[in-house]
Amino acid sequence: MPTPADLAERCAAGLRAHWRTQCGYIAGAQVAERDGILIAATNLPDETLSCAFVTGAPDAPEAALDWCAGWFAERGLRTGIELPAGRYPVVETALRRRGFTVVVRRPAMALYPYVVPAGEPAPRVTVRAVDDEAGLAAFQAVQAVAFAMTPDVTAAFLPREGAVSPSVRWYVASFDDVPCATAAVSVSPYGAGIVGVATLPAYRRRGLARAATVAALRHGAAEGATLAWLYPSAMARPLYEGLGFRALGDVQVWVAPRG
Repeated sequence: MPTPADLAERCAAGLRAHWRTQCGYIAGAQVAERDGILIAATNLPDETLSCAFVTGAPDAPEAALDWCAGWFAERGLRTGIELPAGRYPVVETALRRRGFTVVVRRPAMALYPYVVPAGEPAPRVTVRAVDDEAGLAAFQAVQAVAFAMTPDVTAAFLPREGAVSPSVRWYVASFDDVPCATAAVSVSPYGAGIVGVATLPAYRRRGLARAATVAALRHGAAEGATLAWLYPSAMARPLYEGLGFRALGDVQVWVAPRG
């Protein structure tokens, strides 16, 4: 039986695999890696869409962070680094000394054993996979509003190539045939990652996010995943707890000071 630490590491590895997949279908995106730090950068004009991850204890933390900061600076990007809270204290100390601050803290959550919740969508709710241009446009529209992305950034971050990627499946949930929620699943050897879950504000609390997430979970199970992972906001956490996910500890995103 895997320990909570084992499951947390699978979640972290799954998230990194998802970012690698994203960078594979986003034009101009780049991946770089050195001494325990992985950079996955979309290079889009939205600082939340490029990030570095600590994958292991660096042999030379200061040199690794110098390389990471320089890589971002060369591309005009603000450095952001994600790592499990308390896992790499030497790195956290070095980041704090450089003036980095934590801007996001969220739980790693896993569904293990992987049991897909039973039941059908709520009345008036339908879910379909993105498999045509209309579905892609609906997915992009919800994501743009939910995550405050400009049309240009949305189109670049969520291109058609993502919708047809063999390891990714996007879903749109509708209420009375109005597209108003999304979810996506990214399958890797580490499990099925649930990402991109969003509901337009006017349609919340109608079972849309749950229905889209369950559809994504079913796809992950059909692809043979034995664990599902996600990193939710505080507002969304109760939804996932209700689906059987359990928290395994927090991750933090540290960002460099501006200027």
